[in-house]
Amino acid sequence: MDYFFQPQAGWLAILVSGTLFGLIHQTKTVYEWLVYAGMGWVLATAYWLTKTIFVPIMIHILNNCGSLFQLTTNVSNIQVFWGAVIGLVIVVSVWSFWRWRVTQQARDIGESIK
Repeated sequence: MDYFFQPQAGWLAILVSGTLFGLIHQTKTVYEWLVYAGMGWVLATAYWLTKTIFVPIMIHILNNCGSLFQLTTNVSNIQVFWGAVIGLVIVVSVWSFWRWRVTQQARDIGESIK
């Protein structure tokens, strides 16, 4: 993944990745492909910004859980949307805290070595 998402690749890597994501989901219409490709672009952007596969995986899981929840209940699209937004905020918050904590531990280890 890091080879494909090198800094010089930029938006091209995101566009190619999202396009492939849409294609591998075997959609029947252009509209369906755009939905999946759009999700692929979001996931690729999340990876590019965070440099960890954890955030895109969590976004994908939240998306799939929202779809499954909507299929099995009588909730509206807007309820699923806001549930996904709240879930995304939680995922990004947990990831940010984890990253901050790892940085603090690395700094502490570096200072103890000096």
